[in-house]
Amino acid sequence: NDNLSNIKTTIFNHMFDIKLKQYLNGTIQDIAKVTTGKRPKNKYTSKEMNNLYPIIGASKIIGYTDAFLYNESIITTGRVGTHGVIQRYREPVWVSDNSFIITSKHEDYLYELLRNFINFNALNTGSTQPLITQSDLKNIDIYIPSKKEFSLFEFRTTALTDKQFEIKRQNQILQILKSQLLSKYF
Repeated sequence: NDNLSNIKTTIFNHMFDIKLKQYLNGTIQDIAKVTTGKRPKNKYTSKEMNNLYPIIGASKIIGYTDAFLYNESIITTGRVGTHGVIQRYREPVWVSDNSFIITSKHEDYLYELLRNFINFNALNTGSTQPLITQSDLKNIDIYIPSKKEFSLFEFRTTALTDKQFEIKRQNQILQILKSQLLSKYF
């Protein structure tokens, strides 16, 4: 998965590095929707029969719940506390109120942009506890590619992203099998 990620980052840098430094022509809100997560009604520490859905915090899974907030392809990052950890999900999840949810039809571009070009420390407005506002995130100046550039980038990266999610799903299945086998024999 790391190799696939590195390939996508290399493609992104090759296509957009100079333009992101010299030709800013829009903001994140021009190509994405940014919202804030919610506090779940019920929170459990472990995944069981009735609480199947991970609760996504600023940088990791922080628990499980019995309902999902999103069941689509999303990008998340911390709003309070941890900043700059960019995650992607294509499964039913609940995103906590300490995180932003970012959706876009140009998800691969936006994901690489957030991971590699945004200085999240510069957006921090909190004094005691780090905080990023939705407005600050939405209004970051960026380079917005032409339709042709978006098309070419997505042509080069979509299959790699799909493969990453397939590997992640297979790893989850293998973890379940491992746990079942270990509990059976030990």
